[in-house]
Amino acid sequence: MTPNLPVWRGETPFYEIWFAVVIEQASRRATWVRYTLYSGEGGARATLWAAAFDGDGEPIAEKKIAGIDVFDRGPDDRFAVRIGDAEIGHGYIRGSIDRLAWDLRFTPAAAPAVRTPRLANRLPLPTKAVHANADVPFSGTVTVDGKARALEGAVGTQMHIWGTRRVEELAWAWDPNAKIEIVSAGPSTSVLVGDLDLTQPPAALLAKRRVLRESAALDVRARGGMRLVRARAFCDPRTLVGYVYRDPSGRDLAVAQSDVATCHVEVFRRRATGLVPERVIVTRGASALEIHGPEPLAGVSYIPWDETERPPSPRSRRTAATSELPKLGRIVALGLTYRDHVRETSSTPELAAFEKHAKTFLPEGEWVTSPSSDEILAALDVAEPGLASALRDRFAFVPAILDYEVELAMVVLAGGRVGWTIANDVTARSCQVLGEGAADPMTFWAVAKSFPGFLPIGPRLFVSDTIPVTTLTTRVNGEVRQRSSTTELMYDKDRIVARAGLVLGRPLAEGDIVLTGTPAGVAFHVSPLKRKLGATLLSRFGRLAAVIGGYAKSDAFLRPGDVVEVDGGVLGARRVTIRA
Repeated sequence: MTPNLPVWRGETPFYEIWFAVVIEQASRRATWVRYTLYSGEGGARATLWAAAFDGDGEPIAEKKIAGIDVFDRGPDDRFAVRIGDAEIGHGYIRGSIDRLAWDLRFTPAAAPAVRTPRLANRLPLPTKAVHANADVPFSGTVTVDGKARALEGAVGTQMHIWGTRRVEELAWAWDPNAKIEIVSAGPSTSVLVGDLDLTQPPAALLAKRRVLRESAALDVRARGGMRLVRARAFCDPRTLVGYVYRDPSGRDLAVAQSDVATCHVEVFRRRATGLVPERVIVTRGASALEIHGPEPLAGVSYIPWDETERPPSPRSRRTAATSELPKLGRIVALGLTYRDHVRETSSTPELAAFEKHAKTFLPEGEWVTSPSSDEILAALDVAEPGLASALRDRFAFVPAILDYEVELAMVVLAGGRVGWTIANDVTARSCQVLGEGAADPMTFWAVAKSFPGFLPIGPRLFVSDTIPVTTLTTRVNGEVRQRSSTTELMYDKDRIVARAGLVLGRPLAEGDIVLTGTPAGVAFHVSPLKRKLGATLLSRFGRLAAVIGGYAKSDAFLRPGDVVEVDGGVLGARRVTIRA
């Protein structure tokens, strides 16, 4: 009980928080409640906060402001804090606001969990936090708009936080099913993945954290012993709710959270030959994600500090299919058509061409799903029977190693007319690498680029008999990765049409799409020396292992949660988010 006992004795500045996140993994529902006292600029107050998340609908977020006179700290030897008629105590939480009510019970933990550096609790820091009850079972009921329901297979975490000054930037991710927790504040980022504990120095101080504000994602790279962890927590932005918290000094902080987020974690083990895959963990819609900072996230609706109503959520950006597109025919992709891209990949400057599967066509929609290891292996086994078994003998999992490729797409219209639009030729580089040195490498190029949704295409057509002069740009989480002019194409329209016809074995017809290749700036690039050494000294599996090792350490390749936008100026733009 001691970790939850109130600390405040009337001093200013001060704040104190007790909160719980309760996740129902099977139903993709979650409940969050927070009991707070504040003593600072503007006086003292007590506040009750609550949110209900449903993976299939908009979250409900509420808040009640009360005078400090309704705050009751309870007896000195027992945890029982009240804010009006709402109470949180040893093994129970109950209360209500307007649309939400909760009557919850939990089994208290035998001892607090240690998920942050122990040294932090011994230092005179302005903020203290304790995992009073971590990963404990919850039962009871949650009532939404008068309709009560019993919790189903719920697990929760309850924390106690207090101090004189809030941490300005903080990110937190927690997944009870996979036993994942990430706590990042200041110079420390603590990572727990099952039995792999990287919550203490030096690992916690050496970990690298990035908050991807464009996509509302938390990206972490942590090392411990012989292992490297790459973790990503992200959510559908429409499931985020926001609150403005005030520091006792008077500054405001924006806190966005979703408790139906997704965690994607890859663990690599270091060996003499480099990093090798050890395990991958993916949990969908059953994780908590919080992002705190001085600036709000774009597109998130925040309840202001002195208000209780949540403003209307900003409209999300959706891509509508262009009505100009004819019925889809066949898709041909060309490669190595820009000199700068040939140089960055140290490839032979020979025009590559292959057919891309129709299931890749994505004229509308917001998501591109990264194929799992099993899906990668199944596709490779179709291309080369027995290859999947050989890969399973060598690798615990095979990551997709996703890459972006902005391309000018040619669409054949009725009457022989030609339309041009923007496209993203998404690629699983792990499949492509296995084709190097093969008798027919284009088979593996086609596999790499033919997973469902791997061709997001633009919203408009620019009709012209000649290649339009425009700039092609790729942005990943707002960062420019590719930018080049179509004037850099090494082949004219007639050569492109002729080469595509050879792939199809017939002249181009209405509905056919030809991708004309990508310029420089992709994530996958290799020096001429490395390519030569790899071809000379490494087997195909050795080359794949080398690429996987580079992917494990790189921030360039796409991971779940990344927002990718390709832009072609007059051709329009297309934006998608990668998901697991």
